[in-house]
Amino acid sequence: MGEPDLSAEQKALLKAVGYTTNPQYPDRLKAYFDHFAREIGRGPRLEPEEVLYLIRLLKEQPTASRTTIETTLADQVRRIRCGPDGQPPPDIPTSLADRLLLGDQERRYRKASIKPAEALAVAVRVMLGLDFNVLGDDGFGTVTWDGDQSLEEAILDAFTDVGPEDASSAPPIPVRQRKLRARYLQDYAGVTLKWTDSLADHLLLRTDAPKTLFVFNCVALLEAAYSSMEPYLGKNMKLDQCLGRGCYQPEFLLETLMTYKLLFPVQDDRWLRNLIARGSRDHQSQLTTRTSLYPSDSRLTSPASMPIPSSRRYYDRPIKSCPELFKRYPHWATRLQIIFEEADDPTPVSPTDMWADRHKATRHSFWITFMAFAVAIAFGIVSTGLGAVQVYISYCAWRPENTGVCQGSSGNGTTT
Repeated sequence: MGEPDLSAEQKALLKAVGYTTNPQYPDRLKAYFDHFAREIGRGPRLEPEEVLYLIRLLKEQPTASRTTIETTLADQVRRIRCGPDGQPPPDIPTSLADRLLLGDQERRYRKASIKPAEALAVAVRVMLGLDFNVLGDDGFGTVTWDGDQSLEEAILDAFTDVGPEDASSAPPIPVRQRKLRARYLQDYAGVTLKWTDSLADHLLLRTDAPKTLFVFNCVALLEAAYSSMEPYLGKNMKLDQCLGRGCYQPEFLLETLMTYKLLFPVQDDRWLRNLIARGSRDHQSQLTTRTSLYPSDSRLTSPASMPIPSSRRYYDRPIKSCPELFKRYPHWATRLQIIFEEADDPTPVSPTDMWADRHKATRHSFWITFMAFAVAIAFGIVSTGLGAVQVYISYCAWRPENTGVCQGSSGNGTTT
């Protein structure tokens, strides 16, 4: 099978981000290209060459603060607007330089304007699938990228590694891996799946009605990044080094892909494919929203059967305890534990469920047990009394004459 037939724009995107194509899977990157089209088409809208320039800028300065990167952008914009200055012309696209705001006062004079922080946030969404809030109260996104933070620091805040000490101190409670299946959660815990374009929301469970589990929708992005970074697995590359290549650390990428193996094991393949087919039909309705009810990435089925390096074969073994869960999934274990607890003891949402939950408390259990014991004693006393009466009647019917306790009764048990 030959190389995928990629457009010049798609090849430029892969080169900018640092992803490689795999000739065995010509459709592997389709969902990522769809992700790219969605993100640059949402507000604020950017042209492909503008986003590619911003991605290169982020890769060059992974440890620089967001404010420093914005200053770099502003300097290049001023050079474009002021004309030749005897230095090589900046490589910022002219269209982007014309639209970037260098101050709040410019917004009233420029149409289709965009703040530097907004433009950088679009580039991060394309490169890493992270929806950062860079505008404070006026912005969107569940995680924040502050002006004094570097991209590396913002990512570390978004994905907290629990560390080995927390794994060893995790409660030694048993874990049934089958209860982490998305199908089990939907059928038995009343959880609705919702598909998100932000990796920071992956495995986030909301237990208020309706109960919702968010799942990252673009496995193609994770696969492409892992394919590029797999040679560095186990080499302890720092995050800033990986961001310089446009990717997360390979250990984090593999761990994230393995969470899909927990949610969607091989036995649920047909069920998942039906969801994907429905999501593909509703694809147009997902272009303007950051979440959807159905997935659209056909690569969602691949982690269940993907080859695992020999040094990480423990992902093939079932999880049996909470410490084991934290050891295998250091970045996602806390959310996985919350999911398991919900599956093991679902949060009531309907009035009937709430009534049943209130009446299964310890005090209700005591009174129910007490009442049952009292009723059992009462029935025992009544049964003993009835038994004594029956013995008395039988004995008097058997006696041949009126003597003893049976005086006043005839031999056949009737009164004379």
